[in-house]
Amino acid sequence: MKPAVGSPTPSVMDLTFPTLDLKSLIAQKPEIRGGAPSGDSVSLHIDEKPGETVDARIAAKRLYYGTVEMADFAIHASSAPSRISGRRAVFHRRRRTDRGHRDRRMR
Repeated sequence: MKPAVGSPTPSVMDLTFPTLDLKSLIAQKPEIRGGAPSGDSVSLHIDEKPGETVDARIAAKRLYYGTVEMADFAIHASSAPSRISGRRAVFHRRRRTDRGHRDRRMR
C-alpha cells in the first residue's frame, strides 16, 4: 500500500547484529552528528515533515559505545513527524573494572 501523496514513506526494520559499535557507526555518518566533526556529538533535531518514518527493532549480542559495553541489547523504537518514541529497551550493562568485568542488569 502506497502512502498518500505528501505523506512520509513508512519503513519497517528488524535488525540483528552479533556486535554493534555505535560510536564508529555515528562517526561515519555526518548527518547523524548534525555536521559536527567528531562522533562525540549527535543531532537531536527531529524533522517536522520527514520523507520517511521508521519502526525499528534492533538487537545486538554485544553493543559498544566508546568504553560502554552492553550485552543482549534490544530496542523497539519508531519515528513520526516531530517525534521519536522508544517503546522498549532491554540490556545488560558491562562495566569494566580492574578485576575484570562485572555485569549489571538494567531495564
